[in-house]
Amino acid sequence: MLERVRNGLGLLSAALGEIEDRAAHPVGTVRVTLPRMAFFRHFLPRLAAFKTAYPEIEVEFQLDDHLVDLVDGGFDIGVRMGEKVAADMIALPLGPPMRLITVASPAYFKVHPVPTAPEHLSYGHECSRYRYASSGRISPWMFQRAGDPIEVNVSGRVIVNDLSAEIAVAREGIAMIQTIESLVLEDISVGRLLPVLASYSVSLGSLYLYFPSRAQMPPRLRAFIDHFKDAS
Repeated sequence: MLERVRNGLGLLSAALGEIEDRAAHPVGTVRVTLPRMAFFRHFLPRLAAFKTAYPEIEVEFQLDDHLVDLVDGGFDIGVRMGEKVAADMIALPLGPPMRLITVASPAYFKVHPVPTAPEHLSYGHECSRYRYASSGRISPWMFQRAGDPIEVNVSGRVIVNDLSAEIAVAREGIAMIQTIESLVLEDISVGRLLPVLASYSVSLGSLYLYFPSRAQMPPRLRAFIDHFKDAS
């Protein structure tokens, strides 16, 4: 009997050790829904380091600009603009607040005047417009003057529903665009794109990680959140 008890205790100790090892080395899959912009700006630069730190975690990214229900879609975590989420969700800021700026290429300004006020965009300019995939609505261009919001219904012959495509349109000198500043910082630094109407730019707030509130968070999800929550 003593020998059998010893064998049983040995098996129990081994099982507990395996559980502790798995807790120390999170395993499994983390499914994430997020906008394309968030993936390239916040997650891709840190993804290699995450794979090295957590070799047993598989990450599935679904790049989708629609607002997705995490539970219905089977996702562990999502990314969205703003901190307003359902009562059973937790939201954590992902990086600093973003700014909406207006840019165009030097080639564009060779044939179009440089605007000095938002109202100047209503005539004499080609402005690429953004159509939201979820609602089909075309976004007006947004500015502020002395803290008051201004909407300008610009005109142009190019409409897109992808931020990367819109930036490419601006680089080619086809149209002026309004986009998120962090996406075009390199273009601005090397002179591919020139910012205008800077004093009228609008702050958009931050992106947020959001995920269900749980008494026990899976180690794989905790590892993912801790790694990416301070992305800038």
